[in-house]
Amino acid sequence: MINQSVEILNQVDGETSESEGQIINDAKNRMVCELHDEVISNLTLASMQLEVLKLHKEVSALVLSDLFGKLEEKLNYSIAALRGIIFGMSGELLEPSLDNNIRRLCSEFNALKKIQVNYSISGVEGSLSKSQTYELVQIIKELLINSFKHSEAKEINIRCNWTGDILDLMYSDNGKGFSLDISTLKHSSFGINSIMLRSKILSGECQFYSSAAGMNFNLNVCTKSVA
Repeated sequence: MINQSVEILNQVDGETSESEGQIINDAKNRMVCELHDEVISNLTLASMQLEVLKLHKEVSALVLSDLFGKLEEKLNYSIAALRGIIFGMSGELLEPSLDNNIRRLCSEFNALKKIQVNYSISGVEGSLSKSQTYELVQIIKELLINSFKHSEAKEINIRCNWTGDILDLMYSDNGKGFSLDISTLKHSSFGINSIMLRSKILSGECQFYSSAAGMNFNLNVCTKSVA
C-alpha cells in the first residue's frame, strides 16, 4: 500500500506545476521519514534487545520474561505506527508529557546495558502540542539509535533546559564522532537527515558538533512558534 502511494505520487509529480511538485515531494520525504523513524528505528531497537539475549545465554526466567515483553511491545508499536502512518495518526501512541516520553526512551536504551544514558531537566516543561512532542521524541530516539549503533560511546547525556516556552535540548555522547560534511551526510545518513527535517518542522535551530571526543547536538525551539 505504501509503495503504491509512492508510485502514485511519482506519477503525479510529472503532471503538476513546480510548486505542486514541491508539495508532493515534501509529502514523499515526510512519508519516508516516518517509516524510518517510527517503524525501522523501533525494529532496530528490538534487534538490539535480541542481541542482549544472545550475549547472555544464562538469564533468569524473570529477565527473560521482561525482555520478551519489551520485544512484544516494540513489535506491536511498530505495527500500530505503520497503521498510523498510513492513516495519518502518527504520534497518537505517545504520552502527553515530553519528559515522560524521554524517561521511557532512556529506560529502554539503558536496559540494553551497552551505553549509560543520563537524562536531566531544568525549569518547568512548557506547553507542547501533540505534534511538537512527537517530533522531539523522534529526534531523541534517532540520536540514541545512532549513538548505540555507530559511536562506540560509553555514556550519553540528554538535557532539557526550559525557560518559559523556550526549550534548549542538548544531547552528547563520548564516542568517536562522525564526519560533518553536509554533502556526505545527505547521501549516507538518513537518520541525520530525519533529525534535520524534524528540527525544521519545529522551526527550531539545530547544530551538530563532532570530534574524536564525541558528538554534541543542540536544538533550540520556541514551542509557541509552531501551531
